[in-house]
Amino acid sequence: MATISRAVKGLDLGNVRVEKEVEGLEVYADMLLEKVFFNIIDNALRQCQKVTQIRFFSKETGEGITIFCEDDVSVSPQYERGIFKR
Repeated sequence: MATISRAVKGLDLGNVRVEKEVEGLEVYADMLLEKVFFNIIDNALRQCQKVTQIRFFSKETGEGITIFCEDDVSVSPQYERGIFKR
């Protein structure tokens, strides 16, 4: 997916590998989708000093296709509950 590739261009990945298992997937979305991917990757790089891999993949669901992003660092249980609170 070209959007992920463009988002990664502006980041210093160091030794972090970004895997894109979404080839052939065409997404019709707002131009801000690239910024969303940039922010997700940037956050993983800044908050998870031990991250070595960030993986994008998709799965078909009953409502369509969902794009997932995951890294190889677990969130400490003490932070899980408040992670998406403002």
